[in-house]
Amino acid sequence: MKARIIQIIKEELQKDQVICFAYLFGSFLKEEMYEDIDIGIYLSSTENNIFVITSELKHRISEKLQQINVICNADDIDITILNAVAFNFLTRVFKEGLLIIDREPDFRTNLMEANAIKFRECLGLLKEADLL
Repeated sequence: MKARIIQIIKEELQKDQVICFAYLFGSFLKEEMYEDIDIGIYLSSTENNIFVITSELKHRISEKLQQINVICNADDIDITILNAVAFNFLTRVFKEGLLIIDREPDFRTNLMEANAIKFRECLGLLKEADLL
């Protein structure tokens, strides 16, 4: 069933051309029983209202999942805009997440590399602050 859920999420995200790449992450991937579905999306432009984009995606995905008898409300789907998250959060998404959309692989890999460099630069501080 999870494979079908992932496929539906992927199909709905594919419809939105402003999404450069998208990852699934969190308990949905790690556990058999999950509380929510975490999706991270990186947008090619943040000029449009981000709240509207994420809200519409959540509703579309939840409606499609309900059509296959998956009990999932829009509030059960968390969409994070990756453009503006902290580098340590982005590192976790890249490391533990499942890439499901990749329209700009060169951009994504360059971002991964730049983020990894930043993470290594701050690793000592993160350890000292007990954030790892």
